[in-house]
Amino acid sequence: MTNNDIYNNRPTEPFEAVEELVKELGLPEGFYAELLGEDDWSFIIKLHALMEAAVTGLIVAALGQKELHNLISRLELSNKTTGKMAFVKALSLLEDDYRRFIVTLSQIRNEFVHDVSNVGMSLKEYIAQSNKLDSVTKAFCFGKDKVEFDKRKLDNKEYMREDPKEVIWTTAAVCLGVIYVKKLNKTDIWKLKETRQRMYGRLEGVMRLVGIETDAETFIAQHKEANTAETDKGESEQS
Repeated sequence: MTNNDIYNNRPTEPFEAVEELVKELGLPEGFYAELLGEDDWSFIIKLHALMEAAVTGLIVAALGQKELHNLISRLELSNKTTGKMAFVKALSLLEDDYRRFIVTLSQIRNEFVHDVSNVGMSLKEYIAQSNKLDSVTKAFCFGKDKVEFDKRKLDNKEYMREDPKEVIWTTAAVCLGVIYVKKLNKTDIWKLKETRQRMYGRLEGVMRLVGIETDAETFIAQHKEANTAETDKGESEQS
């Protein structure tokens, strides 16, 4: 595997990436599409669970420690001090717009879950009652004024007021797709590092047999430097 391999065979569309994520998590085929048919309460709960699983996978891949999966999965998603989002920010895994999306989704999920009176509440009612149209639109549309969800090309606030579930479902696919591709990249980077370490280990074994007492990385760097100097000298003599 080379550095170029990291960017090959990656999903190129958000929904394609989401389908791969859903499959990897062992969820039934069509899970994401079927979220649109759920009532708003169930939609938020299930989408939040999917987002949380995706973020857990990203953190574990970035740390390169599969053994930490159960520990990371138990952390609260949106806590910016001790939760998953604290790790995401500290490790620079996601940009501000995606973190804002996740935190806002968690806030709505928590209000739906922790107040039994919200069980039958629609997202339209939630946005109207909480007077959060501006902040919710900013979070779920990544700070953009117009995403152009259809040919009408309305302002994002109008789309959010009209059908918040479809807006969130559409842009969540972008967020999930980004998370999944970043997770794949982190996983492959660790594979490259492991491969390199194995190669260095074999090289150092040979080096010890012939009496070379330096480590493989230093040995390779020294030879690269010597080769560069030799090349520069040859070019200088030719000129």
